[in-house]
Amino acid sequence: GNRIMTSSLFLKVKNENPEAFEKVVKNIYTDIAIELGNVPIEVANDGDVTALAGAMDLGDTNVLGIAMGTSEAGGYVDGNGNITTLTQGTDYTVTYDGTGSQTDAQGNEVHVLDIVILHPQPVMYILDYDATLIMPEQVTGGVKYANSATVTLWGQAVTDSSVEKVYADINIAAKSYKVSIFKTCEATGEPLAGATFGLYNANGGLIATEVTTADGSLLFQTNIIEGIILREHILYYMQELDAPPGYQLDDTKYWFCFCDKTGNSCTVCAEVMADTNAVRIPFEQLGKVHVTNKIMNYNLPATGGTGVYPWILASVIFILTPLVYGFIRRRKQERRGVG
Repeated sequence: GNRIMTSSLFLKVKNENPEAFEKVVKNIYTDIAIELGNVPIEVANDGDVTALAGAMDLGDTNVLGIAMGTSEAGGYVDGNGNITTLTQGTDYTVTYDGTGSQTDAQGNEVHVLDIVILHPQPVMYILDYDATLIMPEQVTGGVKYANSATVTLWGQAVTDSSVEKVYADINIAAKSYKVSIFKTCEATGEPLAGATFGLYNANGGLIATEVTTADGSLLFQTNIIEGIILREHILYYMQELDAPPGYQLDDTKYWFCFCDKTGNSCTVCAEVMADTNAVRIPFEQLGKVHVTNKIMNYNLPATGGTGVYPWILASVIFILTPLVYGFIRRRKQERRGVG
């Protein structure tokens, strides 16, 4: 239909405020059409555009296009030159393995994008996708990158030739953000080791976990290799998952936000952190969060309080029961002796 699905224009809205995306963005094109007087519209997705561009470039029909950038979509131009939209899951499936567990013929780790056309047609297939290379910090050149494609049809696989490229001048690097936790005992102030914390995005997605060391500290920081890419003006929170043995779990969410400004305030941060108790962490500073744990106790009654009464009553009953039983038994014996 004409609803927005995965759109690069509104990707940030979808990731950071899914509720607003559903309420405001999802039907924005149909809402505009209504505002303009119910004018007829037809929204083409990136897959449709890819198919149409391929058909125009080839001067032919029966062309299928699949877009694999920030927007994932499929479409094709049929034999009559008409555009038809494909549906992921119904017409095709997409899976991506970026773990590096797969290797090529030379034993190099590879990332694999696998697209399966569920109902192949006698058409020309065109695949259009974007790839983003994320380089570790301090890397300025000499990074090798290669890309190849394999098509499997009726059990026969055909692989195109891959030409290895070397990027000599690279200025892409993720910014380094850091936030730490210091865990102590509430009663003694001693550092606590063995507390497990999770780092989450605002939607509750787990990013990483760490455990406090002997000095009660742990550190979350940008680590491209492990997929930890932190961003400015985005809400995150840390939460305890497992408490040290003998201590109560503290399930408080400790919110924070990174900011590249070095001053004491930022209007963007203020807007992002509105209605939260988030901490602003200025650029190139280590955010520190102090957390305490209570010793696990067992709610025994306080001496002299009303809570001791049930215990006193139980003790009296426990003491009197054998005395009463003995008294009754002795009276019965005396009566039998008298008779």
